[in-house]
Amino acid sequence: MDVAACLWTHELQDFAVLRSWISHWQGPISLLMTTSAKPKSNPQAALFHRLNDLKAENLPGLSLHLLHVGIHEQASSNVYLNLARLFAPTAAVMLVPANLSYSPLVSHKAIVSERLSARQLPLIVTDNPQNWSTFTALPVLPPLVIQRNHPVWCTERYFLRKTRASDWRACLWQFWVDSFGAFVDVGTSNSSVRDSATASEVSNDRLSVRFRAETCDLVARTMATLGLRKYKDGKKKLQWLKETCGQLSVDKIFKYIER
Repeated sequence: MDVAACLWTHELQDFAVLRSWISHWQGPISLLMTTSAKPKSNPQAALFHRLNDLKAENLPGLSLHLLHVGIHEQASSNVYLNLARLFAPTAAVMLVPANLSYSPLVSHKAIVSERLSARQLPLIVTDNPQNWSTFTALPVLPPLVIQRNHPVWCTERYFLRKTRASDWRACLWQFWVDSFGAFVDVGTSNSSVRDSATASEVSNDRLSVRFRAETCDLVARTMATLGLRKYKDGKKKLQWLKETCGQLSVDKIFKYIER
């Protein structure tokens, strides 16, 4: 199963940094680039000139998508990651939330050599592989490998004090709950690379807390509607959901749907 890296940047991105990222990854890339340049303006002409120079280099595997926006980073970072994922050319994708100044934690060859199957996804890529037992123990900005057609898409709602880290944390929570905490870990020996944010930068405002509760409710309603027999180790997963999301709220949803 081939894997494309999905990431986003803006028109002011140093292309030397982009070239470095491509040389480290050495595989398919779906890159969403935002621009606030007005049509037929001098800034747009300058951007097109830079992009034409980039195209002439025939960088291997790069697929670039240009999105016109009003103000840079006004929307959630997840909007741009979702678009990069939508246009990805492969059946599996690696969502990369950090900016391009951070080299990829793992190469395309290393990911493909894992001989991934759909049952092994989702998985996270870290420089400190371990068994993740709690969501709070997860790194702040780990790339996530999923199937491109996975039913879960990163939330694009607005959060207070939003950053790449906080937006990504919300998305990661969706996949964490949907998979009942079963994240596979692909480690890397690249110890020089570290997360670009600290846990203190992750938002815990009321909107984020409410979103997490809504995500739990959605998974609980789906599980109650389909029935535990539709899930492998259904009882075990239900218990995990109660411990993670709160037994009272999960039991309330099950009683409402089952009555």
